[in-house]
Amino acid sequence: MGHGGGRDCDQPGIPGWWRRQYAFLLQSLQRCGIGAGEAALVATLESLSYAAAMLILAVFGLAYLAGRILAADPNGSSLLAPVLAAGIATLLIGGVVLLLTRSTGTLTRWLLRAHRLLARILHWRHDATWVDHAVAELTRVRALVAERRKMIGLLVLIQLTALSGHSLGLYVILRSLGTSTSYLTVLSAFGIALLTSTVNVLPGGGGTVEAALVAVLTQLGVGAEAVPAAILFRLLNFWLLLPIAAGCYAWLMYDRPGRQMR
Repeated sequence: MGHGGGRDCDQPGIPGWWRRQYAFLLQSLQRCGIGAGEAALVATLESLSYAAAMLILAVFGLAYLAGRILAADPNGSSLLAPVLAAGIATLLIGGVVLLLTRSTGTLTRWLLRAHRLLARILHWRHDATWVDHAVAELTRVRALVAERRKMIGLLVLIQLTALSGHSLGLYVILRSLGTSTSYLTVLSAFGIALLTSTVNVLPGGGGTVEAALVAVLTQLGVGAEAVPAAILFRLLNFWLLLPIAAGCYAWLMYDRPGRQMR
């Protein structure tokens, strides 16, 4: 995922969903006439900020779910669950930061140990070349973050605001169905659902996001309304927008007469 082009996005150390998103953005920007270097930088910043915002919401969702379970608070009426969730989220995010700020040699050793452990437990026959690719990619990302801390921080904040707005839409749908639930419950369900979308080959996490929303909302005490709410939310939030997005993309990519390419 370098600044000079899209070849690095094919490395096995990068998650598949990141490769697809990065490659799509890179190709789209270049076809709009943006230079290869600028397109690669923009695609990298957008993908990185979205991934960071998604992981933050996912960590919050998992921590909130764990906090509700530990607090034995199915209705979400106790203040203990949010406090536990904040503590768990802080520990998880702190662990991720600790991991990502280690030296290249330390990261390589840790990942190799994890690889050997998984190979022994799961009889995993893959070689360990992915470790070098993953560490190299992480090194590039860290360098980019170091160069543009404020910009990336602002982009992550914007992405978090946008994703929180999606959660607000789901919350409004649940309230319209007569369900009394908290916004934190909806936000946590949406965060976990976003995480499941990364393992789906369908666009936008089709199927897995709906299933995750229903499962988490039901676990958090929403009830039978979780099913129609999840279906209606995804229809309005994703599926019905696909034809519009396809039309806009075709218009954007169409080489109109007299269009100047940089």
